[in-house]
Amino acid sequence: MREGTSTLIRREDYVAPAYWIHSVELSFDLDPDRTIVVNRMQVERNADLPAGPLRLQGEDLNLLRVLVNGQSVSFRTEDGELVIDTLPDGVFTLEIKNTCSPSKNTTLSGLYTSGGGFFTQCEAEG
Repeated sequence: MREGTSTLIRREDYVAPAYWIHSVELSFDLDPDRTIVVNRMQVERNADLPAGPLRLQGEDLNLLRVLVNGQSVSFRTEDGELVIDTLPDGVFTLEIKNTCSPSKNTTLSGLYTSGGGFFTQCEAEG
């Protein structure tokens, strides 16, 4: 169960994802007040499911750019999710650049600072 919500996630509710993420490469330019994060992923639409948007969750992030195969792509944010409606068939490279403020993150989840150091914490769901 997510903290602050009443949604219970059960294993029997699992459904295959709309997109397969084959690899993830993260780059960090660490700064307590404005860390820059670049995320490069190799992604492929799950051909066993109807085509639909790619939805990625994130909290307290400031999006700077979203590229697909090196080209800018339209995106939107909806209920705390990054939503990309138009994506190519086959495997593609998705690059997301954003900033966050680890020094302001008091949730002890994601990237935060404590005692002058940087730390990360992420719990799996389901």
